[in-house]
Amino acid sequence: MEKQQRTNNRLALSISDRRQPFAATLHLEP
Repeated sequence: MEKQQRTNNRLALSISDRRQPFAATLHLEP
């Protein structure tokens, strides 16, 4: 259970890390 939770946390971090630059790019678009 604990191992699964760590995997979920890492996955969420990875997704948010990928979304940050993407969102920044969207905001820079005219």
